Amino acid sequence: MKKISIFLFALLTLYFQLSTFNCSSQGVAINTTGNAANDKALLDINASGMSTKGGLLIPRMTTSERDAITATTTPPDPESLLIYNTDCHNFQYYDGTQWVSLNTNPNNTLGTPGAITGSNSVCANQAGITYSVAAVSEATSYSWKLPAGATITAGAGTYSITVTFGTNAGNVCVVAINNCGMSNASTLAVTLIPAVGTPNTPTPSASTICQGSSNTGYTTFATNATSYNWTVTGTGNTISGTGTTGTVTWAPGFSGTATVSVTANGCGTSSAASTTVNVTPTIGTPSTPTPSASTICQGSANTTYTTSATNATSYNWSITGTGNTISGTGTTGTVTWNAAFSGTATISVTATGCGTSSAASTTVTVNPLPATPTATAATAVGSTRITANWNTVSGATSYLLDVSTVSNFASFAGTYNGLNVGAVLTYNITGLSSGTAYYYRIKAVNSCGNGSSSNTITSTTMNIALNLVSYWKLDEANGNATDAVGLNTLTNNGTATYSTGEISNGVNFNGTNQWLGKASPTGLPTGSGACSMSLWYKSSSPSGIYLVDFGTAACTGYHLALKIDDATHYSVDIGCVATAIAVSTIATNTWYHVVLTYPGSGTTYTLYHNGSILGAVTLSATPILGSTYVSLGAYNNSSTYLHTVSFDEVGIWSRALTATEVTTLYNSGAGLQYPF
Repeated sequence: MKKISIFLFALLTLYFQLSTFNCSSQGVAINTTGNAANDKALLDINASGMSTKGGLLIPRMTTSERDAITATTTPPDPESLLIYNTDCHNFQYYDGTQWVSLNTNPNNTLGTPGAITGSNSVCANQAGITYSVAAVSEATSYSWKLPAGATITAGAGTYSITVTFGTNAGNVCVVAINNCGMSNASTLAVTLIPAVGTPNTPTPSASTICQGSSNTGYTTFATNATSYNWTVTGTGNTISGTGTTGTVTWAPGFSGTATVSVTANGCGTSSAASTTVNVTPTIGTPSTPTPSASTICQGSANTTYTTSATNATSYNWSITGTGNTISGTGTTGTVTWNAAFSGTATISVTATGCGTSSAASTTVTVNPLPATPTATAATAVGSTRITANWNTVSGATSYLLDVSTVSNFASFAGTYNGLNVGAVLTYNITGLSSGTAYYYRIKAVNSCGNGSSSNTITSTTMNIALNLVSYWKLDEANGNATDAVGLNTLTNNGTATYSTGEISNGVNFNGTNQWLGKASPTGLPTGSGACSMSLWYKSSSPSGIYLVDFGTAACTGYHLALKIDDATHYSVDIGCVATAIAVSTIATNTWYHVVLTYPGSGTTYTLYHNGSILGAVTLSATPILGSTYVSLGAYNNSSTYLHTVSFDEVGIWSRALTATEVTTLYNSGAGLQYPF
């Protein structure tokens, strides 16, 4: 430095001797004109007019000498320090950090670096981006310029660098450097790619699907995305896809909550967007509806059936059978049975939830109520009884009988209000009032109950007991025979015995010394008044038997006797004159019913055998009956004409019975007993 200073001083001294030197406050001027220095210059040298021309010599040195100037930091290296590099043959100045060549010497020019290799679009804050150029001949280093905020993380000063960007776009520039200067710059414009956006929620966003559902495709979109990352939770579930669509394959055995998530790739990786799916378990098959009764009865009350199925949300009930209905959408279904329905009905149920299950069923046989019977005409209509009749009903186990004196059955006779009479087709209705109209109807009964009422039959009771003056049931075990109506208890002559008769007991005569009789009876028909006698008998030897004889023992028409002449004839004896009437056969030891009636005038009697008219019997005289005796099985209440015979149910009326009444008393061979 000392040598340079002396050199400059000598130069200036020489110059000043040859030139005018003007110094003013604004700068120093060296010229031959005496003009002041340019206002903007501190030193203004104008060689014009000088006899000897010369230039300004700048300090000259080698590269190593130049570098020695800036080798130390004391004092600080001045910015704009100017030298001439004799190695490089160019002027150089110091810019505060490095020496910069001012001129280009074609012999020492560095080639401009080639095109920069590296990404021309990057993400904000993206790291690890590499830029490079081909090595430049004679270059000893490289100087890179980056956009604001970008930094070199590796390779500084070399032809290949690694960069971390900030948030600004700009140019990446590089120059080649050696001791003689630097090349022209090679430049690459770099733009910033916007950051990737957060994907929208995957769609469809169904919150519930069914276990075992088919594959589900989910769709999303994110701004500035280049690809997507899909995930799904739940054991066995998988998802495929790297674009805007991800396809879930659901594991058949999976149920529960699954989350479908997606992130977007681009300038970075976005936060995740998700949708949650509830995979509902597969619905189970309902249990068999209960109660599982296989048989009920027609017209049953409503029946409630119960079922259950796993994972069910509701149930669908159905029933077969005309007119039957079922209600309910839950675990219970209530059947309303059509009252007219019988047969087989199936109650079915399916469960709904994730789909619809297969059906569970129970079959019910609805047994019918019995059919409606048909009531038929009454028989054996008596004074206090009638016999109700009806046809059979298939499957009936018994029948219910209603009896009333009003046709609408608003009230009932006695206990005949749905009286169960058993499995019969005929029933004797007793305890009735004579001469009264009665109505009866029938219902059949089976295990399911009773059916509808039959048609109604009306029947009016007779008054067979009208003018009945004496009646001997002969139901005693021994002793005399009591008159059930009058005062004529009969004396047991010869100790006649009692045993089974036509109805209950009857009396038995041995044909030797036995009969029943009473002297001076009370209330029996007398004179030529109307009369009737009725009885049941049987005999081991039907011949010459006096059945009933009453009146006065005389042959002038004072007594009336009914007797058996032989096995083919009856006879009627009035006043010792007997008139016979034929009958087909009177068999031995067989019960027969015989009735004799007289209307109260004339000489004609009517004889009935087993409920049917044998014919009219015309006698020789009009009866003039007395009241001396009455006897059964004997003539004139004496031991005359005694025979082996049995009697039962003997009655005497003071009127003529009608044919209908006689038939009723016969009762198809079953007989009727007072009070009829």
